[in-house]
Amino acid sequence: MNRAERRRKQKLRSTHKGTRQNTLAHQASLQMAADHFRHGRYQDAERLYRQVIDADPRNAAAHHGLGVLALQFNHLPHACELLQKAVKLAPDSASAHCDLGNAYQACGDLTAAVECFKRALSLNPDLYQLHGNIANVQKEQGDYSAAIASYLKALEFKPDFAEAHFNLGHVYSELGETETAVEHYLQALEINPDYAEAYRSLVTLKALPGDDPLVKRMAALATSDTMNEAERAHLEFALSKVNERLGHDDNCFAHLARGNALRKKILGYAFENDRHVYAHIKGLFENLAEQDFTPSPRMEMSPRPIFILGMPRSGTSLVEQILASHSAVYGAGELQALKRAVGPYLKSWDVDNAARGIRKAYEKVLHQLPTDRPVVSDKMPLNAMLIGFIRIAMPEAKIVHTCRDPRAVCWSNFKTYFPAPALGYTCDLEDVAHFYKLYEDMMAFWKDLFPGAIYDLSYEALTENQEAETRKLLDHCELSWEDRCLAFHQTKRAVKTASSSQVRKGLYKGSSDDWRRYERHLGPMLDILKGPHD
Repeated sequence: MNRAERRRKQKLRSTHKGTRQNTLAHQASLQMAADHFRHGRYQDAERLYRQVIDADPRNAAAHHGLGVLALQFNHLPHACELLQKAVKLAPDSASAHCDLGNAYQACGDLTAAVECFKRALSLNPDLYQLHGNIANVQKEQGDYSAAIASYLKALEFKPDFAEAHFNLGHVYSELGETETAVEHYLQALEINPDYAEAYRSLVTLKALPGDDPLVKRMAALATSDTMNEAERAHLEFALSKVNERLGHDDNCFAHLARGNALRKKILGYAFENDRHVYAHIKGLFENLAEQDFTPSPRMEMSPRPIFILGMPRSGTSLVEQILASHSAVYGAGELQALKRAVGPYLKSWDVDNAARGIRKAYEKVLHQLPTDRPVVSDKMPLNAMLIGFIRIAMPEAKIVHTCRDPRAVCWSNFKTYFPAPALGYTCDLEDVAHFYKLYEDMMAFWKDLFPGAIYDLSYEALTENQEAETRKLLDHCELSWEDRCLAFHQTKRAVKTASSSQVRKGLYKGSSDDWRRYERHLGPMLDILKGPHD
């Protein structure tokens, strides 16, 4: 062997050695990133995933991990892009197909989601979780019978599948079958006594005495190093509910404060981001001439939409339950359709194109709903920020704005666990009050721009004068009177919001004064909210 040949082989061995070392280093980084993710250290996980991709742009596992992280924070287009890349780089990865399905589901593309889940199942039939994923899509489509069957199918493969019991608890809770829901939450906790989210869901439906073993377990877990920050947040909210029912107001607030601080840290919420977004939306409409935002006559949309909006916890679920009790109305709940339809036009703004595109995208979603009723209610509270887009795209739509004492609204937002990252403002007393003022300013802007288009319904007035306010509501929505709208709590339908249990009870007065029990803790919020309502 000559000298040149020896040098070539030495160089090749050195290259292979370097490649192996790089591969081992990447594997170590990926394992460390996954550990960070499991323990809620999301920024550290993201940094490591990006380092691996910078060194190896074709690393499927790093794209996969980064995609799951993006999905965790609701960065949906980016999550889809990363997970599509992961699937392309590793087409035989069942878990990558599964998480891409999760991303498609979050984006509202339910057909693509099911295709991904089925592809993953074909690659690995032992992935019993996929039956649960398919059930989640069926639940979102409103097919609760199919969803229950799919969750039970998952349990056939794995009887100790705690997440399936947990999700069945959610299904039965939304259907109003509280006892069955509680049974499934308890089964989930029997299988996994550390299931933090199951504790929080359980105590929303079942009152527990302070000396209950489950309460003692929650308290121990809340301070345990074995729980990550997200799990401790669930437990703090659960303990706040237990103490609220027991009348231990100071303890209730202390748990809420800790739980919300954890949530704010996890979400990385900054009020300035919301301020910027809503200033941008206002700017789009402020710069239009009057003829640009004056709705032009169009064909009547079928089914005809009613938008129920306002601040979360202002009575939107109650109003939808009243309307959904009418024989002509299908209560669709919290549709993401308007927000998704508006998204593409926030940066590339042309009012005519936006009006056509938003209308077409929204109408497509309405046609996919499992109903033949002529009217559909869309109860997404923070569509309040998008009223201008409703008016230019769907001028025939009715808009119902629910109003409630700001102190009651802000307190109720603070004490409620909202999974949606978009509601990060609820995690801080000052943030929630500042956000309320932002919302208040936005509503005043829309009312000036579209006089007479927005119907205000006072939550307090509705509880005091149910029939009179219900008649006015139906008149505004161009619906005939039906007595069943007064007995809304007897209407059988799935309710997917934090108010699902309340809307199945009759109206009661005084709930807007609950914040007064905690007034001594609410100084920062109340100072910001001071105004004519005091």
